[in-house]
Amino acid sequence: MGTATNRKYLPPQYKSYNIQPNKLALIISPDGNAPAHINQEAWFSLGSLEAGYVEKYTFYGDNTGVYIFIIEGEVEINNTVLSRRDGAGITETCTLLIEVLKKANVLIMEVAME
Repeated sequence: MGTATNRKYLPPQYKSYNIQPNKLALIISPDGNAPAHINQEAWFSLGSLEAGYVEKYTFYGDNTGVYIFIIEGEVEINNTVLSRRDGAGITETCTLLIEVLKKANVLIMEVAME
C-alpha cells in the first residue's frame, strides 16, 4: 500500500484533536471532513474503545485497502482476533466488522491501492 500526494511543495499543517471515548473518529482525510487534511487519497481513524463496542467500518474511498493497527487491547476484525501491537492489511472488500473484546486503542489507515 502506498499513497502519492495530489499536490507538491505544500507547507506543513498542525492540528489538535479531541478524540471522544468509545468512538472510532476520522482524524485525517483528503476532503476536509476531518480535523486534519491530507493531500493524498488516505483516511485515518483512531479510537479508544471499550469492550463490547461493535462497529461496521465502511471504506471511504474506491479501490482502497486498510491497515489496522491494535495499539492496545484485543479486537476481532471480520472473525480474526488481533491483540496488542498486532496489525493486518485488508483489501478486496469495502467494509469491516470491528468487535472489541478487551478495551482497545485502534488506528485504521485507509489508502488508495492504485
